[in-house]
Amino acid sequence: MINKDEHGLYHPGDEKEICDLIKTAITKNLKVRVRGAAQSLSASISDDDAITMQLDRFRDIQFDTKNYQVKVGAGCNFAFDPFDPSCTSNKLNGLYRAINKKGWALPNVPDAAHQTIGGFISTGSSGGTMTHSFDDCIVSLKLVNGQGEAVEYKRTENLSDDFFGIGSSVGLMGVIYEVTLQCVPAFNIIGSEKITNAEDAPYNLFGVDDDNRPGLVDYFSKQEYARTLWWPYKTLHRTINWSARQMLPRDFNESTAGGNEFEPKPYKPVFPKLLGGRYSSELMASSIFGFVSSWPAWFYPLFPNVNRQTLDGIVQLVDGMAPQLYPLMTDMFFPVNSKSNPPQEFWDHWLGSLPMDHFEFSNELMNLDYTEFWIPIESSEKAMEVLKKDFDNKGESATGFYTIEILSSKESPFWLSPGYGHKSIRLNFMRFATDAGSPIDFYYQYYQLFKAHKIPFRLHLGKYLPGKEIPMWASHIRASYPMFNEFDKLRQSMDPNNLFLTKYWSEYLLLT
Repeated sequence: MINKDEHGLYHPGDEKEICDLIKTAITKNLKVRVRGAAQSLSASISDDDAITMQLDRFRDIQFDTKNYQVKVGAGCNFAFDPFDPSCTSNKLNGLYRAINKKGWALPNVPDAAHQTIGGFISTGSSGGTMTHSFDDCIVSLKLVNGQGEAVEYKRTENLSDDFFGIGSSVGLMGVIYEVTLQCVPAFNIIGSEKITNAEDAPYNLFGVDDDNRPGLVDYFSKQEYARTLWWPYKTLHRTINWSARQMLPRDFNESTAGGNEFEPKPYKPVFPKLLGGRYSSELMASSIFGFVSSWPAWFYPLFPNVNRQTLDGIVQLVDGMAPQLYPLMTDMFFPVNSKSNPPQEFWDHWLGSLPMDHFEFSNELMNLDYTEFWIPIESSEKAMEVLKKDFDNKGESATGFYTIEILSSKESPFWLSPGYGHKSIRLNFMRFATDAGSPIDFYYQYYQLFKAHKIPFRLHLGKYLPGKEIPMWASHIRASYPMFNEFDKLRQSMDPNNLFLTKYWSEYLLLT
């Protein structure tokens, strides 16, 4: 058997070595897990008593020119992952670059482009569009099951076929090591980003269409690609509204194609290039927001010899000023658009600006916690109304100090996808890991809030799940997937030894 590296990871180089690792796990009664780009919650990936693989050697890319299809190793990153522990990801070997060089594209791509193909598929993730689906691009999957057998599953018209149980299966069916994707001809995009107060956003966040603006559902249904970042803090109801669409012939003019050649004007990411670059800018922002969110826990130890009553007085004074200071601090990075600071307009090749974050908001840079609700589109406006009322009543104890990301997704045919069977509005609650209190306690209020108001939701299984009353919430998760029993039957046949069923997934999905 191959040896693990200094990080405790095994790096199989071919199908046989994956099979051998799984057979070793059967013999030694070990669990098996796969690490992608580590974008998911660590507890959902790792296990203390497991053979953990990284598929960084599965990066091969093969083209089927006749069918516009690409066969790619599941360990291949969409684009450069600067945090890859194997140091094999680089700016030349990502999937985006390879298919774009061929003149092809994917119509739905993740915002954070450092993710691996296998990890993105396994968690049922999606880019922000109700028009296009990444899941619709998946033509076939190859994996090694829990008996050490390599098997290929191909897409069919039968939505009860095993293929649809394998995708979005959070690693419980086996080790996916190769994927075939349906591509489309390469395209360019054109769009804008507007930073506004919530009441001036391009759509009504908290209701249906009004005289001047579309409602939330209407807006996301009609935008080909869209993402909103919303600060719901009492004195900072701010939004960053990014939207784009594929360019049409009428969009090529003197600005975009000034000499018959397309001249890109790339999107400038949320964090500007301060202090020499994007890394430094995001690290600075993370530090500043982190200090705010963890106040006053870090303040008292700075003055061990100062009277506690004096320090309490300073804390009380700062707390009183915080509602005014927080918007000023946010203006350093996200000032509202004005005549001197107009909305950003951009046009670019699909791979340049469609994944608008690249590696921003990654766990490595921003140190953020996430929980993400996928809400059926017909219930999304009610969800936003409920949230606003709750935030107005509770203040920062409910909002925290960072943003809620609002996205949409097309319906998915995969049984354990959070988008299974219906279009969704997605609410991604982002919280600094340095915030006072545990993320489990903080996020629990949202699970309870939506449940109390009978708002149906599914949770992104790679992010935080309820950490209290787990059996009740596990029942909720199971009940929210119509094909869950079929999924579990297939899982048991694929993995009779429960190699891939860690304690974490056993608890959260009530599996044995």
